[in-house]
Amino acid sequence: METTILSFKYWMDEPGDDSMCYWSENHQLLFFTCAYVAGRYYDHELFRNSGLTGAQLSEKFREKILIWLKHRFEHGFIEWHSNTYYEEDIAPLALLIDFGDEEIKSKSTIIMDLILADMAMHLYKGLFSVTSGRCYEVQKREPLTQDVLEINEFLFGNRYTRELDYSRISANLFLCKNYQLPKVIFEIANDTELGVIKTSMGHDLEELEQFRAEKGEETAGYIQWAMESFTNPQAIRETMRMFRAYNMKANDFLKDL
Repeated sequence: METTILSFKYWMDEPGDDSMCYWSENHQLLFFTCAYVAGRYYDHELFRNSGLTGAQLSEKFREKILIWLKHRFEHGFIEWHSNTYYEEDIAPLALLIDFGDEEIKSKSTIIMDLILADMAMHLYKGLFSVTSGRCYEVQKREPLTQDVLEINEFLFGNRYTRELDYSRISANLFLCKNYQLPKVIFEIANDTELGVIKTSMGHDLEELEQFRAEKGEETAGYIQWAMESFTNPQAIRETMRMFRAYNMKANDFLKDL
């Protein structure tokens, strides 16, 4: 396990051909968190693929995590209200709350609260039932197959399954020592009054130029790829720049570019 951690390719800018998907919204945080936590744990070790020490690796990905968290706070989620991908955001957030430095813990807690408030507001009989980005057919047809089902049960008290499945990445939340669900979110989840919720999530592609000017080319590119926007006219130039810079020609997802 140690050899795997110290030899892993943690991001697209490291050497080696592969077909991992780094760029979707949740995958960005998953990769960033793995690198940051591993670097903090093995702070004096050399990470062989990147050539960085653990301390250097964790600092590099700490900055990426802070940008990701800030962007979610300002603009919400591209994979909004996803009953699949909220689990994959919650899992790394739980690790950051338990194993991050004070700033990372604090800001990760804020974003965890926001995700869980989203889920609480849109529960129907304990099921996360709402318009969403990136949701799969089976989970729409059969709500008891939702990836976030056990998270709802664990936090909000509705019960459809007999016991928690600790083989899922949602176990990161079940075992999280430093996160406490705010009482008001629990109350929202169990409120049966009718209400109207107005919300705005994600971006329009026309906003990319503004983001590029404000946040820099690299961050704008990550925003674009988090949207799975590769070949749209507004985005293709940045796609090809990143495709070449990260040498993605062997990646099965992108090689056709």
